[in-house]
Amino acid sequence: MKAEWTTSRGIPATLELRDSKIINADGDQVTVPAWELVARGGTATLINPTIRTIHGQVVLMCDCSNQAIGVPIDNLVDIKSLVDAYWAVVRTRQAEADKINQEYDAHCKAVDNMMTLGGRTF
Repeated sequence: MKAEWTTSRGIPATLELRDSKIINADGDQVTVPAWELVARGGTATLINPTIRTIHGQVVLMCDCSNQAIGVPIDNLVDIKSLVDAYWAVVRTRQAEADKINQEYDAHCKAVDNMMTLGGRTF
């Protein structure tokens, strides 16, 4: 999924939701699953940006960068749908990972209790 627009300064910008990417695995090009939101505009490349309002201007920003890409009001609905879709999947995957971690921690505690006879040592 992709959205394209021109910023108020005339710079072409894109926002792309990627579900796979190509990596270099010791010289072999391998396609791996990924879930990334990439915004590009001019010299700025933002990975997993969020929508913010700065000085009355709606922009895409990344928490780790001071770079911002302006978003015109005409494209805001399309861009917001991409950003919301990305973060919804991220939250779902994080909840699944948390559930697996809790199950693993419970199992480790049960094994520890079994190995130490309920936490007692003799």
